This record gives sequence, structure tokens and C-alpha cells, in this order.
Amino acid sequence: MISLKNILFLYLFFSGAALWAQPQKHFSLKSPDGKISLNINTNQQIKWDLHLNDQTEIITPSAVALTLSNGEVLGKNPVVKSAKTNSVDQYFNTPIYKKSRVHDQYNQLTLTFKGDYGLIFRAYDDGAAYRFFTRKKGMIKVSNEEASFNFKNDDKAFIPFANDYRNKDKYNTSFEALYKNTNLSTLTKDSLILLPLLVDVGNGTKAAILEADLENYPGMYLTGNGQNTPGLQSAFAPYPTSEQSLGLNYVVNKRAD
Repeated sequence: MISLKNILFLYLFFSGAALWAQPQKHFSLKSPDGKISLNINTNQQIKWDLHLNDQTEIITPSAVALTLSNGEVLGKNPVVKSAKTNSVDQYFNTPIYKKSRVHDQYNQLTLTFKGDYGLIFRAYDDGAAYRFFTRKKGMIKVSNEEASFNFKNDDKAFIPFANDYRNKDKYNTSFEALYKNTNLSTLTKDSLILLPLLVDVGNGTKAAILEADLENYPGMYLTGNGQNTPGLQSAFAPYPTSEQSLGLNYVVNKRAD
């Protein structure tokens, strides 16, 4: 999401809004205060980008997709069946947060695609979010997810690298790490980064990438995109098939392919 108090939060949480479409391929959504703009394109892939004040490009076109265990790719050659918008302005109680009540206000776009799946996009005054959903019958198994975050400039970021290799498992982590301040283009494909990650996009604005509302789904890591460009790519720990106790911790002996 993007905060005009100098923090942009990009939430991955898996109608009164300003929306217009160009024949089922291009959709736009604005935050309630009109300062954050989301653009979604549905050509060969589903890609989104994000602007602040209609001028500052925070996220350049970035692809999203889910690959299922049967080989189906949700997001490949998408065909939009419907596009619906709505606005929400409500409060909810937060007994264990620094505030007793939180103002929950956003504009939402729900895209439904051929193949019984869809995407929900939200634009808040301080950020943006998206989430996949499906209407497929029975259980589905996700074998891979593509979540990319492409930045216009080679910005500096505060990056927490995962560096606990107990039992030779690179995904083993206590989610405690020192943050290194470095340019996005220096990140390699074999790096492994914890969330949240904070990017300084200039002019007093910072973008934080994080996720929320996971259930029966692995947490996301990030890597460099392997192209020597200022972009980040999702990475997910394969399902553990064998574990053991090592001191006070459980470690993974083997993961699914």
C-alpha cells in the first residue's frame, strides 16, 4: 500500500470506485482520496502498476499468476467475464493494536475470469492490495505463484536477508535479520529476503511490501528478478515432507519437489 505519510504499503492478501475499461483488457481503480491509481491490464498476462498523484510511477507493470498442480495457469491468456466495483467505509475494533478502532476505507475492483477464478484489487488512501480467488469445485493445489514488484528506478531498499542455514535448508528462519540498505539492482536470483521489505522511492515516499490473511498457505519470500533490473520476484518454501527436532527447534530434512 502507499501512504501519503511517507509510507507505501503493498498488501498481498489473499463498487463507487473510479473504474473505466477499454474492451475487457484495461481497468483502473483509484483510492478514496484519488491520490493512488491502480492500472490492471489483462492481455497475455495479468499485470498491474501503481501511480501516486497520477504522476509518480511507484510500481511499473508487474505480472501475477497462480500455477495449479494440473498445469493450469490462472493469469495466462485471461478472459474477463465480469468487472464489478464497490466502496467500503467502516471501522473495526482492534483490542491488541495501538489503536482501539481502525478506519477501513477503500475502493475495490473484482475481476472474474473464464476458468472459475478471479482477482480482487483494493486501493486505499495509503496503499494497494490484491488477492486471487477461485470458484473451482473441490480442493485445489497451488504448485507455484508469480508475484512480481517492478520499480521504475534503481531505488535503495532496507532488506532483511534470510541467512539461517541450519540443517542445510535455506528456508529455515526465525524471521530475525539485520536490514541491509542496498540498491534493488544488486539483488540476485539466489538471494532470499524476508518480509516486510521497505523501498525508498524518493521525494519522501517509501514503499513497504508485505502480506496478510494467509491460511494453509506458505509465507512469501522475495528474490531479485535475475535481470539486473530494479525488480523483485516471489519465492515460496516447498512443502516439508520430513522434519526433526534440533535443540529447541524443528528443522526440515526434506521438502516436496
